[in-house]
Amino acid sequence: MGRRTFDVVMGFGGEWPYGSTPVLVATTRPLPDAPTTVSTCHGDIGQMCEEARQVAGDKNVYLDGGNVVSQALDAGAVDELILTVVPVFLGQGVPLYSGEQLQRFNVEHLGRIGSMTQSKLTPDTGRHG
Repeated sequence: MGRRTFDVVMGFGGEWPYGSTPVLVATTRPLPDAPTTVSTCHGDIGQMCEEARQVAGDKNVYLDGGNVVSQALDAGAVDELILTVVPVFLGQGVPLYSGEQLQRFNVEHLGRIGSMTQSKLTPDTGRHG
């Protein structure tokens, strides 16, 4: 996850929501009071994704934070994107995608979880235009 996302999650208070799951935070700054399952990573997005894959072993890697997701999308490092929409207008924040390339996806699944909607998308690898 990106540093800004980490800081927001830490500001929630209470228990760390990721439990014992290893979390890598893209930053070069120290992480004061970080849970023991959290460590830093840095470099280009390809290096950070490879480090995350090594930490995850045979499990999935979850990317979080608009900047990190944008970089991974532009690098072609995303094989599945799950968007959860919560019915709240924030009015500010980091966009999920602010990259430089047009991104096309196929919708694999649409669902509803309580008042939220969730879309499972996969990159469209077909040629367009």
